[in-house]
Order: sequence, then structure tokens, then C-alpha cells
Amino acid sequence: MKKYYVFFKNSVDAYTLSTNLKGIKKTLAPTPREASHCCGVCLIYEDKKDKTYIEEMAKKLNITPDGFWEKEEDINPDRMKFC
Repeated sequence: MKKYYVFFKNSVDAYTLSTNLKGIKKTLAPTPREASHCCGVCLIYEDKKDKTYIEEMAKKLNITPDGFWEKEEDINPDRMKFC
């Protein structure tokens, strides 16, 4: 399963866009290490088709996303097991 990310130049833009997006599943989260973007906050959304809506809403709010990225989800279920 893929995850889709939106990167921003600052956390205010990330928060503003997130609060104005209605009807889609999204989460504000720390930027993944491998993406290494400066702001440190990103928006994760679940459906690739939502990208157009996100771009339109960002334009309406005068927010310029720093980039879009998609990545295969790589959750390791053994990550927190110590024995």
C-alpha cells in the first residue's frame, strides 16, 4: 500500500491546508527521514486521486506546496520487539 505526502516550506502552510481540506483522509505528521525536507511537517493522504483537490485548495489558499511524494508503506511489525 502506498502513502502520499505533501511537503511544505513552513508548518503554518501545512496546518492551514490540512484544516481546510474536507472529505478526505489526511494526517499531519513529521516528514519521513528519507525525504529530508526542511520544514519537518508534512501532510499524508491516502488516495492518489485526492492530489488534484489538494492542489486546487492550496492554490485557493495561496499556499505553494514544496513538493509531492509517494512511497510504499514499510511498516515493520517487529520494530519494537526487544526479545
